[in-house]
Amino acid sequence: PFKGQWKWHGGVLAGDGRIYGIPCNSEHVLRITPATGAVELIGPPLPGAQKWYGGLLGDDGAVYGIPYNADSVLRIVPATGEITTFGSVPAGGWKWHGG
Repeated sequence: PFKGQWKWHGGVLAGDGRIYGIPCNSEHVLRITPATGAVELIGPPLPGAQKWYGGLLGDDGAVYGIPYNADSVLRIVPATGEITTFGSVPAGGWKWHGG
């Protein structure tokens, strides 16, 4: 399930001690649990290519993915496992890079 190029672009260490990989060409968020060595794909399908490039940890404890070609911001809530998108920005255009 991890074959392909640029599946994730950047990772964010969250307050739960896990690292969350930001989906670029992958349809799922990557979650790494360093304490146990577990690596898994989580959340609903997020179709598209070069969606988010990098992410940041917000003051609210959520991880935010920066739109590259996506038309919305990615939000991962480690405490609940909720993965959603919000906002509206023009699709495509290689908007922002990094976080």
